[in-house]
Amino acid sequence: DVISLRSGQAWNDELMHLIEEADIFQLFWSKAAADSRYVRQEWEYALQHGRQIRPVYWEQPIAKVPDELRSIHFAFVPDLAE
Repeated sequence: DVISLRSGQAWNDELMHLIEEADIFQLFWSKAAADSRYVRQEWEYALQHGRQIRPVYWEQPIAKVPDELRSIHFAFVPDLAE
């Protein structure tokens, strides 16, 4: 939630706190997300804290899904590509 972050605030700590408080972790999956160490850190943290992960993707073919997420359905949302 970038909007609630203030200048100079440690964004990573705040983001992890927001994941802890969330009921659902919305994961927007793309090639860039698959390659991002920050996105990986976020979804791993969500898994560790028992958060429901709701992944969506819009690029076809779908970027490689890590083994840890393969049991979760990834919904195709073509409108995100526009």
